[in-house]
Amino acid sequence: MMTSPIRDTDFSSFGYSYMRMLSGAFKLPLLVLAVLACISSWFVHAQSPACSDSSLSTVVASVNGKRISLKDLDSSVGVALYRLQEQIYALRKQALDNLIMETLLADEAAKRNVSVPALIRVLVPETVSIPQSAIEKQYSDASTTLGLPKSQGLFKVELDLQSQARMNALKTAISAMRNNYNVLVYLEPPPTPTGGLSSSGPSRGSANAKVTLLLFSDFQCPYCKQMASIINKLSEHYGDALKIVYKHYPLNIHPNAFTASCAALCAEQQGQFWQYHDMLYRTADLSLLGLKKAASDLGLDMAAFNSCLDSQTTAKRILESIQEARSAGIESTPSVVINGKVLVGLRAVADYQAIIDNLIK
Repeated sequence: MMTSPIRDTDFSSFGYSYMRMLSGAFKLPLLVLAVLACISSWFVHAQSPACSDSSLSTVVASVNGKRISLKDLDSSVGVALYRLQEQIYALRKQALDNLIMETLLADEAAKRNVSVPALIRVLVPETVSIPQSAIEKQYSDASTTLGLPKSQGLFKVELDLQSQARMNALKTAISAMRNNYNVLVYLEPPPTPTGGLSSSGPSRGSANAKVTLLLFSDFQCPYCKQMASIINKLSEHYGDALKIVYKHYPLNIHPNAFTASCAALCAEQQGQFWQYHDMLYRTADLSLLGLKKAASDLGLDMAAFNSCLDSQTTAKRILESIQEARSAGIESTPSVVINGKVLVGLRAVADYQAIIDNLIK
């Protein structure tokens, strides 16, 4: 499900080159990567030219004298276009990461007056000891898919873990090496089509926080329930440094979600949104009676709550929230937008913290 924080170098893509380099065959990956880099560069320039403000005003068609600009065109297909740009960016980023890694290794090898394979043999231990408990656990987790007798399965798992350990050693060595070189990365990800999203809605944290997290959620979504716990942890950790805004996005596949959002909106009118939010995720009953019972248990004014729940204005506000999400290309829950960066699906707390920490700096 999802995308991770953007780092200067992502080493997950060079396993193949690493294995070939270990065997001494280093030139082939360089050639292949060079070709890939050329192809990706050509593809990006051919398919996705950079658009300045002036290029966006370019007229691409006219109907009875009414002009249609490139900006109008891109706005009509913004989400689909962004997904293609993301794929192009990922292709370029992978090629760039590999080229940076190989350039660092080549320069360091030249400095030490050794070959690159010889340098890797210095950086990566020849033998790695894996605890038997780790081997047993990995085998237990994967035994049904290995399709091997236990003795062979354990041996395969040990080899895999040793390979991973060597790879991690190389990652660590190159990361340390990088600090000794002047590495500057100018490649930027494509801008996300979320500029039209508002920060209105029930919120936590300071209105002047440097970082704003928009949470698009559904009260009947099981992953959203887990996300609610993560949001509470983030709120406790960052306090006023992080503004968290809840965005109602009940999905059609969840029959009780729309009414639950309406009920939460009514609780918000009485200043009890987050308390009611937490109650809904704790209860299994999102029927109309269950929603009213939760409101009663919270001590809300039931006459005002029921009137709000029956109001067309309440339903209209939820529909507007749904439309806002769809217009930004958000299609599933939970989805999070942190200062314009979209993260789809449930992730670990650390993933969100890494992005937030980077923005707070």
